[in-house]
Amino acid sequence: MKNNFIFSTTDIIKNKMDTNNYKYVVLQNRLKVLLISDEKADKSGCSLCVNVGSFDETEISGLAHFLEHLLFMGTEKYPDENDYMNFLSMHNGSSNAYTCNDSTVYYFDVSNKYFNDALDRFAQFFIGPLFNKDSVDREISAVNSEFLGTVSNDGNRRERFLQLCYKEELEESRFDCGNSDTLRIKNIREKVIDFYNNKYHPDRMACVVYSNKSIEEMEEIIKIFNDVPSEKTSNNTNNTSLTKYPCTRYNEYIQNVKKVNWYNLWSQYNDSDKIFKEDCVNKLLKLKSIEDTKRLDINIKTLHPNINNLLFDVLIEDILKEDKGCIKILKDLNLAYDMSVYIRPIKYYGIFKISVFLTDKGFENPILVVNEIENFLKNYEMLSSDIQKMVDHNEINFMYREKEDVIDMIEEISDNIMRVPIQNILNYEYLNNKPSKELINEVMDSIRKREEWVFFVSSNSFNLKSKDSIYGIEYEK
Repeated sequence: MKNNFIFSTTDIIKNKMDTNNYKYVVLQNRLKVLLISDEKADKSGCSLCVNVGSFDETEISGLAHFLEHLLFMGTEKYPDENDYMNFLSMHNGSSNAYTCNDSTVYYFDVSNKYFNDALDRFAQFFIGPLFNKDSVDREISAVNSEFLGTVSNDGNRRERFLQLCYKEELEESRFDCGNSDTLRIKNIREKVIDFYNNKYHPDRMACVVYSNKSIEEMEEIIKIFNDVPSEKTSNNTNNTSLTKYPCTRYNEYIQNVKKVNWYNLWSQYNDSDKIFKEDCVNKLLKLKSIEDTKRLDINIKTLHPNINNLLFDVLIEDILKEDKGCIKILKDLNLAYDMSVYIRPIKYYGIFKISVFLTDKGFENPILVVNEIENFLKNYEMLSSDIQKMVDHNEINFMYREKEDVIDMIEEISDNIMRVPIQNILNYEYLNNKPSKELINEVMDSIRKREEWVFFVSSNSFNLKSKDSIYGIEYEK
């Protein structure tokens, strides 16, 4: 079996509580597989990530999402469109999938006894899907139902509004869910098949297999993935190195991230690139919400969080400190009663997102809130003592990390296999690499550029003139 792998390694860092056995292999068709053997597993599962998503669509909004739906609708080996889900249902299993900007993730779990048969059915999605004509219209309706479910969700509405603020030539500006208007078009079945054939190649796939079986047994059952057809015309841009990753030191980690990361983050990032429209930055925008809420959202382009997760963890914690953080200042001024901060990775950069839940005074003076946040960030200094506390915190959290839900674990890992060195696939979020002063300054310089911020206030009390044609969002720029 060894000769059937292009590359394999068991050199994967795990914590003290982790009794699992791990092995990473690359099949002959370049499909990547992480095997996880847990003799105490109650159920087995598999998650496969394809590094293809809505950003890969060029003309038809929602095509990647629609493809995700159609793959469940029968295969050449198992043509009954209900066979897969019925099999899982009969054997204490479940399955689902989701489409993101740059990836689509499919996963299932099932009773250990029936794992081999379930995996065979699952693998056929990527070997011989039927794209059944009878399913096309029904699945368009299913996608449209999902879309309609997002229309009344304020979180989705805010993200849609942010899409309207991106420059129109960028993928980030596109409507990504899809609906009846975008998908019920001539030759849609042929178009989704072309998309599948052109994009769904094994060198863009990463799989996690989890079971109570031994590593040797799993090496045998994953042979089915060798049947995923390769194409010479693959547009894959992943320059994954198949050598061993000696990533015990941070500079080596960064160099290897550059090799394996799907978007070659650091070669593409340019701090001077403007991603938002000029009429959307550094001015108060307004959005009508569904819920009775008063909130301010600030969106800031910065570096991708994978460059140093610890740096962003410290920054976010310091902003939210009740004794001396930005939230304390806003509360003391009676401008806000709560606040959340996180960074969202998008392609080769990150969006630093600050959400402020406003008091009546804050709602009446949103620019004052923005000014206070700007002043806090301008005067902020990251202390070495806070960095060390986060290092200690991360070390304890990783080394004594409790076992996760199987589905949550395998889907997260599969989505990251092509983004970080395989040795660090379990600990990349906990790496205790103290950021250099130069890196801290680079991140803070990007975050402090108020002239590039997109900020808007939301309330259901607004009556606004502009209206989005897709979500029906009322807004004002």
